[in-house]
Amino acid sequence: MIQRIQTLYIILGILTTALAWFFIPIGTVSSDDSSIALVTYFKSDFGRISDLNWILFILILFVGLLSIMSFKYRKRQITLLRSLFAFTLCYPLGVISPQFEYLQFFGPPSVQLTNINELFNIMFLISSIFYFLAIKKIKQDDDLIKSIDRIR
Repeated sequence: MIQRIQTLYIILGILTTALAWFFIPIGTVSSDDSSIALVTYFKSDFGRISDLNWILFILILFVGLLSIMSFKYRKRQITLLRSLFAFTLCYPLGVISPQFEYLQFFGPPSVQLTNINELFNIMFLISSIFYFLAIKKIKQDDDLIKSIDRIR
């Protein structure tokens, strides 16, 4: 299970997602007197962003580990990885961008979004590439097993 390359790709995808989630700031918000770097696990006056992000991260971790553990069921593993792939592509656009728009339009007038960190989005793109490579390797293994069954 661990010796398979697709398992390594899944683990690297989960690690890059965690790295983007907890160590890379989303962007910078400035007010009249200071500038603050935003990270995904901060709490805001405009809502409890941290609860949503913790739930989503635990969900990603659970689905990733479930896909690693279901190595005997390749169809289920591919389905789980496709959901992770879609989520990591849609998360920066679907969750982070509306939070910034809400902060920009309904927040205090002294608070402005000054910078969006592109590295945050790139890390999610890299993790989705790892999930895509894992799907590709699982399909190659499945094709190899089918060809061996045809030879018998």
